Amino acid sequence: MKQGAEQERRGRRRLQLGRLFGIGGWSIVAFGLLFVTEGPFWRSAEHWLQLAVASASEGDWNGALANVQQAIEQVPEDPGLQILKGHALRELGEPARAAWSFRAAMASVPSDPEASLGLADALLSLGDSAEASQVLRRLALDPKDPNGAQIDL
Repeated sequence: MKQGAEQERRGRRRLQLGRLFGIGGWSIVAFGLLFVTEGPFWRSAEHWLQLAVASASEGDWNGALANVQQAIEQVPEDPGLQILKGHALRELGEPARAAWSFRAAMASVPSDPEASLGLADALLSLGDSAEASQVLRRLALDPKDPNGAQIDL
């Protein structure tokens, strides 16, 4: 009789451990799947930016644009992301959209030289040399840039 009670107790213990492992095991699997998922929910803006820069450095401007757009969705106020998007669009032959991205960057940082030069380049591609010249003059006359006055227009 003592042996039967012992076996029953072991059986209950195994059942409890089995349930615990079953629940814990599925939790581990579910948790692991969340980190393996390729969806944008688990990726940070920094991760998307790294992918965008890597794509751009390889000349994959479509990939750069797609990745920087993912980063912008997470951090829309970052002017650097808008500048990278502008460069990608310019390389893809879309100067009007590139100009919009450079303008978005300049809304946050009006005297950013990279955004200004990108905007001027996009405007020249669109045939708007007058506005491109104004953008470059504002950049050249920027009092925050001691070298700005050396730009010869």
